Amino acid sequence: MFIELHAQSAFTFLEGAELPEMLVEEAVRLDMPAIALVDRDGVYGAPRLYRAAVRAGVKAIVGSELTLDDGSRLPLLVEDSEGYRNLSRALTRLKMSAPKGEGRITLDDLAPYATASRPARDHLRPFELFRRGPAASPARS
Repeated sequence: MFIELHAQSAFTFLEGAELPEMLVEEAVRLDMPAIALVDRDGVYGAPRLYRAAVRAGVKAIVGSELTLDDGSRLPLLVEDSEGYRNLSRALTRLKMSAPKGEGRITLDDLAPYATASRPARDHLRPFELFRRGPAASPARS
């Protein structure tokens, strides 16, 4: 079984091409039980993805691809409501740190979200397509 865990919608300008509803339609066509949306530096398409997924009987997985201070990107998937809160806080920090479209975040900036009742990694799931990069090294805390 295949589940797309790194889809980007048209809200990730110049990278994603389809609206969230179309991504869900394609997931249904391909018989995927779930689909994850990781728009760049935001959760712009998440509400539309969620509504379309509920109607189609597909599980919506929300996330975002955060731009790190070195220009690389770290995709994060939300596991539960606390993870969504942590992601929202991280996105707010990223957005408030620089002019529009220039926000960056460090792994150290993400550390405060690991001090909740459970470590952030239990609510936000980082992943990378390759075993190199920021998520490959042990988490800093």
